[in-house]
Amino acid sequence: MNWDGWMSPREQHRAFLVLIGHIRSSAEFAQAQARGRSSSWEPAMRLGKYRDSYPALAAAVEAGGFAESIGTSLDFGLECILSGIRAITRARR
Repeated sequence: MNWDGWMSPREQHRAFLVLIGHIRSSAEFAQAQARGRSSSWEPAMRLGKYRDSYPALAAAVEAGGFAESIGTSLDFGLECILSGIRAITRARR
């Protein structure tokens, strides 16, 4: 895909930074898990007495949203990022 004219070089660089940031973050988390430094994040424990203040987060925890594999989360994040970039470029065509 040729993005020339659809995104400025500055915007292309920002899009790259978002992509690489997501990939790097996912890789670092997976590496920490593999080394036993990080287990599945347990937001329910962190919510504690503030659980009622964050009902959407509490619902996500109860639905098992934080028990997904890193690959699933990586793929979902990439899909969201790329869909956003695609929407921007399509709107400018």
